[in-house]
Amino acid sequence: MHNVHVYGDSHWRVFFPSVNHGSPGLFHEQNGIRMIDMVANELSGATMYGLLNGNSKNGARRRILGDLDAIGGVDNIALTFGEVDARYHSDRYFVDGRFSAGRAFDLLARFKRFIDEDLIWSRRVRRNVFVYTGYNYPQWDRTLLQPGIPIGSRITAANFMNEWMQRLMPTILCNNDMVKMVFCNPISDDDVSSDGVHLIPERVFPRVFAQLKDYLR
Repeated sequence: MHNVHVYGDSHWRVFFPSVNHGSPGLFHEQNGIRMIDMVANELSGATMYGLLNGNSKNGARRRILGDLDAIGGVDNIALTFGEVDARYHSDRYFVDGRFSAGRAFDLLARFKRFIDEDLIWSRRVRRNVFVYTGYNYPQWDRTLLQPGIPIGSRITAANFMNEWMQRLMPTILCNNDMVKMVFCNPISDDDVSSDGVHLIPERVFPRVFAQLKDYLR
């Protein structure tokens, strides 16, 4: 049995066939793989940027490293971070209305540092780090409006940042053969619930699981 411990923002659900409305620790077993839910949506607003910040608002770094230390490390971990950075914080990566590739690269470099130093080199993770990269959700057109920022520029910025991250993340992260990218693109309107915000796990999970199964053979 291959155990895969899952952490992430609200899109952690792509690693499960149904949403966990209970508490951390529930799991799903299929084809010799056990997906273990370590957060149950408790890190909903977590950012990729905050993984190097021990004092981040929702404490994602403390939570992940504390859990892994408490159980003596794990063989496999799955991460879903970056969607919140692209959707709600994309303005950090634009200067005077122009996209800053340097700032965006720094974000992914921070993520790489977290994976390399805090997970792999520390031996908190011994075999595989699975990184989900499918951030392109149709609900962005309906949920990106924030005070003081024109809706058009917010959508443009988020979509641009999303595209940049998906193209470069594999190149930046995969110099270590323990890091495996899990793609699930494109996300269609049929994959999103009627509220326009939440993914439907039953539709997305089979595509994600198929790739995990290939990696863990």
